[in-house]
Amino acid sequence: MSDSKRISVIIVTYHTGAAVFNAINSALLQKAFEVIIVDNGNDDETRCRLQQMSIDTPNLTYIINKENIGFGAACNKGAKASKGDILVFLNPDAELEENALVEMAKVAPNQIMGGLIKNHDGSEQRGARRNELSLKNAMLAFMGIKDDFNLDKTPIPSEITPVANISGAFFVIHRLDFKNLKCFDEKFFLHVEDIDICTRFRKAGGEVVFNPNAQALHIGGTSKALKITIEYYKFMGFARFFMKNGDLGEKFGFIFIAPFLFLAMMFRAIISQKRH
Repeated sequence: MSDSKRISVIIVTYHTGAAVFNAINSALLQKAFEVIIVDNGNDDETRCRLQQMSIDTPNLTYIINKENIGFGAACNKGAKASKGDILVFLNPDAELEENALVEMAKVAPNQIMGGLIKNHDGSEQRGARRNELSLKNAMLAFMGIKDDFNLDKTPIPSEITPVANISGAFFVIHRLDFKNLKCFDEKFFLHVEDIDICTRFRKAGGEVVFNPNAQALHIGGTSKALKITIEYYKFMGFARFFMKNGDLGEKFGFIFIAPFLFLAMMFRAIISQKRH
């Protein structure tokens, strides 16, 4: 990677286990300018390995938080510690595929670019590219009636294409644009912060795009966090998003359905936990 395209890869980890090392190595192999690891919580063995790896690797920075400060806040902390011109945010259970950073470096100023996130079978993972989030399409998708929000069932474009939203699991933005946006909204603890930042970026005149040639394999499900905890924070994320970004009708609509949605999400989490 040339000096004119200095890429900082920021990875936030929370009890991710060994998968985080695959994520780190995939970025180092593609000659990232630097890799920043922000540790929101890990077992002692993983922390010892990460600490030693940061000592042995000059362009690897390891930041340990005393507690889990949330995904968005940890991303912001990693971005603040970085020195690159371009920031790539990568999930700790995702591995960059060949030339992913070269493709990510194609991001233009005033753009957020998301990459193609793949399952093990090579299929596109749900959520990599999305339409605008509305209360209507959120509810229809949640109830399994019709998913007009996620675009994974539509043909994958062959070139860089504008979309409304991309996934926070694998995306890139210029440092100056991230700073001008005032970074992630840290009141989103986990989930929906990526939709919020895309929404704010578009409202400020920026463009959100999807690059099908920037690819990453996303393992998913490696965190030891309880499903009911994840669903709780997902619900809180949706609540903040609609109260912050929704029109008057969506705000009142969300208040009305919030109790039912909360109970449904908790029930879904409990059933899923029992199955595993």
